[in-house]
Amino acid sequence: MALQRHYRRRHVRFLLERRTIRDRGNPMDVDDTVLFARYKFTRLTILFIVDIVTEKLDSALTKRSMALTPLHKVLVALRFFATGAHFRLIGESLGVSVATVCRCVFEVARALVRQAKKFIQFPREESTSSVKQGFYRISGFPNVIGAIDGTLIRIQAPVSNVNRKGFHSLNVQVHNTGRKYIVQDTVHKNIQR
Repeated sequence: MALQRHYRRRHVRFLLERRTIRDRGNPMDVDDTVLFARYKFTRLTILFIVDIVTEKLDSALTKRSMALTPLHKVLVALRFFATGAHFRLIGESLGVSVATVCRCVFEVARALVRQAKKFIQFPREESTSSVKQGFYRISGFPNVIGAIDGTLIRIQAPVSNVNRKGFHSLNVQVHNTGRKYIVQDTVHKNIQR
């Protein structure tokens, strides 16, 4: 009986596929335009995101020898956020498993939500009363402190970079907080030239 167990263990060991270490390289070692096309953020913004979420990621908790770095985890998650592609496609393009993509997306999203209060803040009550009155006078909606909308402005451009609706456009956001209108060309704002 013991001899059979020993033989099975030894036989199974030979049948198991040896683990290979993947060279993940540096996914940020590409041109800025390619980096922006893949992740929808500039190099500096990606490094800023890595900096603010590193402490919240579970990298230090793993006992694996080839754990993903916080940079790789953020890039995996940003690739999913930018494209919405299936985990399998993202995993194949970045050299990680489907389960790893799932964990990275969850961890990075959770870390970003934990940091949200630092970046998303509503105005104090003192400054909102005049804004509320202005919106009520204009539209009759009570207790409104701001409005946001976006639009796609059709442009002529080369054959590449067609939007999801099938034409070339600028992605523009308009923010209204009382009497101030802020118009942003979101693509131009995020691309460093």
